[in-house]
Amino acid sequence: MSDFTEVLESNEPSQQNVPEVVKVLAIFSYIGNGFWILAFLVIYMMMRMNSNELAALMNINMASDYFVNIFLIVFILASILGGLCIYGAALMSKGLKKGFTFYAIGNGIWVLILLIGSLENGPLSNYIILLISAVFILVFGMQLKHLR
Repeated sequence: MSDFTEVLESNEPSQQNVPEVVKVLAIFSYIGNGFWILAFLVIYMMMRMNSNELAALMNINMASDYFVNIFLIVFILASILGGLCIYGAALMSKGLKKGFTFYAIGNGIWVLILLIGSLENGPLSNYIILLISAVFILVFGMQLKHLR
């Protein structure tokens, strides 16, 4: 009976073999991606509550719900990308190499969106976030040899 449980326990990835760098980056990824999801949610809620004031501020004749609905799509996209990053980081923190695929897809698309949005006179903050995100992908990628 004890041999059976030892075999079952040995097939599970152990967190002792996961480098500390992966664990720390995973924690930072949880915090960063959770922050962005929450920030997009708050902005969307503020736009939804203040859509008439937003239309007056922007001096537009178009229905303000149009902009709110577009931002809803942006919020959903940011949530999906953030969810992919969080899921990938969680898998990598458990020692699973396949988590990098999820993380690289989510964060890579985020980097591309920031790069495209910053091509013409983008704010410095976009470049900083882009650089941080790209470094996270690179460092996670360098740690793949330590994961299963």
